[in-house]
Amino acid sequence: MRKRGEITVFLSLMMAVMSAFFITLSGAAQKLAARSEAAYAVDCAVRSCFAEYNKELYETYGVLLIDSSFKMSDGGIENIEDHFSMYLASSLTVNELVEAKVYESTEDVRVAEEYIFDHCGIGGEELDDLVGYMRENDSPGFDPGNCFHALSFSVTLKDPLSEEYTVTREYAYDHESM
Repeated sequence: MRKRGEITVFLSLMMAVMSAFFITLSGAAQKLAARSEAAYAVDCAVRSCFAEYNKELYETYGVLLIDSSFKMSDGGIENIEDHFSMYLASSLTVNELVEAKVYESTEDVRVAEEYIFDHCGIGGEELDDLVGYMRENDSPGFDPGNCFHALSFSVTLKDPLSEEYTVTREYAYDHESM
């Protein structure tokens, strides 16, 4: 009769081990879900930025570029960064946005003038005409120096467990498939 408590002690120890296992497993699943959401949100924000190509430039000259002036007076990569952060913030539910940066792509970086010349054969006076045309047609801040065809995006996020991590993406227009 002295062995009556063995099963109770055994089951108590097993419950403690199983509880620890399931708590660890749920924490890992939560972290994985947060990272998946972050990757999806960054991809959506990047594609949203590239969807803001200058339609007039594309329809008239067949050139896909992000005009960072967004039909306003001033352009710059900071404008793209603002749009990227806005799109990203609207897609995040689990993660906290710490910092979002946009850089000119490290791969195949060429100034917009060379890019326009390579894809359309437009240069010199024709390029000046293109800039004048764009400024007259609802894009007063158009400047080929502030247009981009390839960008790198870097986002620092904090997951629900307060661990910071970075997601990076490089994206460029693919003229071959157009």
